Amino acid sequence: MPVPVSPTKMNASDPKRIGGVWSFIARFNAMIDWLASLSPSGATQYDTGWVNLTLNPAFAVQGVNTPRIRRIGTRVELRGIIRASSGNLPTVPTNLLTLPAGTDPGSGWLYRAGAGQNIGVNYRVVIQSGGIVQVAASGASEWMDIGQSWELG
Repeated sequence: MPVPVSPTKMNASDPKRIGGVWSFIARFNAMIDWLASLSPSGATQYDTGWVNLTLNPAFAVQGVNTPRIRRIGTRVELRGIIRASSGNLPTVPTNLLTLPAGTDPGSGWLYRAGAGQNIGVNYRVVIQSGGIVQVAASGASEWMDIGQSWELG
């Protein structure tokens, strides 16, 4: 079902009208209902705020860049910089973390991470079915940025 781009038009025969004019409260409530409709079906919050993610023990946080996720309506943002707990990042896809319910973009979603320790190394992030996030580097590197955003639905 498409989401309207603006609140519902005020109906002239609506009993909420007072003396033929819509009250501020009635307009405000219509706006709140419209904003709530922007959140996808089943969502309990329009904005989840940033939620820290738990890493597989083979990985750790690089500096103060804790991996975290935020959902605002149908938009999801993932950010953080990760490193191998010891040595280099894996060169084969390895489970990094699992996304919280309601943030999974769908199975087999793949993107190249924007940055990492070494120039010339490709960094890959795959989001498997069920929100399992896997990472891999094409060569020797100790850390990578996993930041990305996507739309749900």
